[in-house]
Amino acid sequence: TLRLVNTGGDPVRMHINPPSTPFFKMSVTKRGRLMAGMAEEVKLTFNAKDLRHYKDQIRIHTEFGHLLVPLHAYPAIDPTQLPTRVDFGSVPLGSVARRELPLGCGVNVEFEY
Repeated sequence: TLRLVNTGGDPVRMHINPPSTPFFKMSVTKRGRLMAGMAEEVKLTFNAKDLRHYKDQIRIHTEFGHLLVPLHAYPAIDPTQLPTRVDFGSVPLGSVARRELPLGCGVNVEFEY
């Protein structure tokens, strides 16, 4: 689930373009304008056909700017190695926040991000 929160003081109208490949599915309940402090939840589903690296993106357009959310998926990653939550804290608009998550896999397939 991707949660888009309006941290500004004005209502925002968002247009969310779904992933373009058939491996990623997106569902969202649009409510019109997103009022200040409210959030829009985007649910993503990944369905792999092969043991390989898959990538796509979600494009979010607002009157204040555009955002690309990259999607990377690999079906053979052991889910017990991934954290259930990654907290980026408070990040000012226009700034970058990064966290490293080490990935491991027992299947010998090469891929790059």
